[in-house]
Order: sequence, then structure tokens, then C-alpha cells
Amino acid sequence: MRPGRKVRCAQCGGHWVPLAEIADDEPEIAVAANVDVDVDAGSDQAAAPEEPEPAAPVITAMDRLAAGPTVRRGRTPLHVAWIATLLLIVAGIGAGYLCRQDVIRHWPPSLRLYGLLGLAKEGTPTAR
Repeated sequence: MRPGRKVRCAQCGGHWVPLAEIADDEPEIAVAANVDVDVDAGSDQAAAPEEPEPAAPVITAMDRLAAGPTVRRGRTPLHVAWIATLLLIVAGIGAGYLCRQDVIRHWPPSLRLYGLLGLAKEGTPTAR
């Protein structure tokens, strides 16, 4: 993988841009154990040697994938979907009840179901 180029995971299909990796053979900066301290003529305090800032941890693409999405979605769309599904089911049952004579006329095998539920109207031939 080349750094800066968008890649896709073959397993999950996620996309990301890999960061540049630090080579292991780069020399580390060594800090000398014995450092001479310079004292200013007008100051009683010794100047401390400057310590290098700790390097930021390298975050790989796999670390970012493992962390998951940073945007948290609300539960409102899920609740709306459940309510819409329940309304569709109730509407279907209501339409099946109100239009049962038309359903029986156009689909005669449904008479058996309506007969078992006790919803066949008087004058309708019952299922055997």
C-alpha cells in the first residue's frame, strides 16, 4: 500500500487512506546521560537540557477501522421504521377484514382462512 492512496478492505468493503509508516531502521535520537549545565552569569538557575518531544503514536489504518465510526446516529430513524412497519401491518389486516368479500370473490381459497377465523359473512359458502 502506498501512503495517501485510497484503498478498500477486501473483507468488509470499507475505504480508508493509509498513513506513511515509519521505517524500523531509522536511527533514534540519543540523549546524552551526562550533560554539562551552563550557568548564566546573571542567573542562579541552571539551564536544563532540552528534551525531545515524545513522538506521536503512529495510527495505522487497521487501528482506525477497529475504532469504528466516530459519528453516532440517533435512534429516531429506527423508531420511525418500526412504527411505519407496524402501521403497514395493521393497515393490511384492516383492509383484509373490510374487503373480505372482494378477497373471497377474487381468491376463493381465502374462504377457508376467513371461515377458520369466523369472519365469513352470512350467505357466503363456507369451506369444507
